[in-house]
Amino acid sequence: MKPLYLDGKEPLSVALDGPALRVSTTAESDRRFPLGRISRVTVSGRVSWSTEALLACADEGITVCFLKSDGGPRARWIGRPSKRSEFAQRWRDFFDRPDCDALYANWRKNIRRRALRFCALRLGWSPNGSSNIVPMLMGGIDSDISELREFKREIRGLAHSRCLQELAKIGLGSDNTTLALIVPDLVMVIQWGLHPDFITWWQGRRRALIKGNLAVSFFERHRNTCDFHLRDTLRSLNHYLKELE
Repeated sequence: MKPLYLDGKEPLSVALDGPALRVSTTAESDRRFPLGRISRVTVSGRVSWSTEALLACADEGITVCFLKSDGGPRARWIGRPSKRSEFAQRWRDFFDRPDCDALYANWRKNIRRRALRFCALRLGWSPNGSSNIVPMLMGGIDSDISELREFKREIRGLAHSRCLQELAKIGLGSDNTTLALIVPDLVMVIQWGLHPDFITWWQGRRRALIKGNLAVSFFERHRNTCDFHLRDTLRSLNHYLKELE
């Protein structure tokens, strides 16, 4: 299965066509995407959906993430929830603890430290216990470049969509409180995991203007790296919760 990206720079409409989504536009002939081959859908721009198409995605467990014009998440349509997993149950039990906020904050601190350390090692640097490692990891990248800010926002939106899909698989995709808490942390880990690849890519472009839909291309090229960090972090959280039982 593969993710489906719908970029409505020109108006698109999505309808259900048997066991597939039919994407229509005035500029091109219709395209069909079988539901059984779609892992998730990420939508930006002017895209209208039929109710039947959205419900078919829900029935197939396909998460649809709608992005704002700046690439940030706008809304989500969660597919049919998975059966309750041991991980999901541990997560719910964890929030019955009176000290859950402090314990989660401690876990968040540790995964951020680990993400920064992993990034530094991939770049061939030793953190050496520095408490201010972030400026060093930025590698002289000028974050004031507007095209670069937009690119990073789009990457965050794509990472957000991927996190929703993975959380839905383990039964945590429909709890808004859970998503508001954990998704930003997972996105942070993914961003730092991709950062060494981003530096190489950015330096190779010699800081030329970022044009076209390059964020999707970059994200898909490094999807294995993204998935490694996402799943490794969720395994870490599951192990942490298990130790607290």
